[in-house]
Amino acid sequence: SEGPVDSELKQRLEKLLTDAALTERGPGEIFLQLNRFFGDGSDRKQIYELVRELAKPYPKNAEAHFAVALAAFNGGVPPDSPNDPALAEVDAALALKPDWERAALLKSEILARGKPDAAIAYLQTFVAANPDARAAAGALAQYYIEQKRYAEARAIFQKLWDRDRNAREFEFGVAVISTQMKDWETAEALFQDLKRANYGDNGAVELYLAQLAEETGRYQDAID
Repeated sequence: SEGPVDSELKQRLEKLLTDAALTERGPGEIFLQLNRFFGDGSDRKQIYELVRELAKPYPKNAEAHFAVALAAFNGGVPPDSPNDPALAEVDAALALKPDWERAALLKSEILARGKPDAAIAYLQTFVAANPDARAAAGALAQYYIEQKRYAEARAIFQKLWDRDRNAREFEFGVAVISTQMKDWETAEALFQDLKRANYGDNGAVELYLAQLAEETGRYQDAID
């Protein structure tokens, strides 16, 4: 075998895609899994070239463009290359599926490599247009946290939690950010609520409650 671009492997994948294209589901799911076919030790540039060749017959398939973008982003093309194909290909996928959250998340990662502000601006627009895109909203909140824009991050998690009170992970997010903002009262109320709900593993909630007790001078409570 000559690696991921050897002719036998390419022919097998081409047949797999061709057969799938004749079915009702089409080749999309195969394209979504394509980059996983190769091991960590594979030559990323070769993988990118192979995925690009396999995608050429499917210009109207959003998943095909996504696969090429992901292969480029994963190291197939240096991130400082002019006319970054990763960005061009993910944009092509989104042109075909404008509300595709998975592609939007990949685009934000591509943008964030050099310009975190560009990733934030893009996700702000995407989330505004797709208010049910929880993963994209969560990613936007994480970018805010990285830039210490805690109030904006907390507002996102609060909005997500307000929409689904059973989604305790968002309540936990509000509580953690409240701690970072030194809003001790809000943080403690939320962590107490999480404790009553038996949320989390490994004593994470209790650890935060101990930290809050220490921060507010209740040292015995912290020890307890």
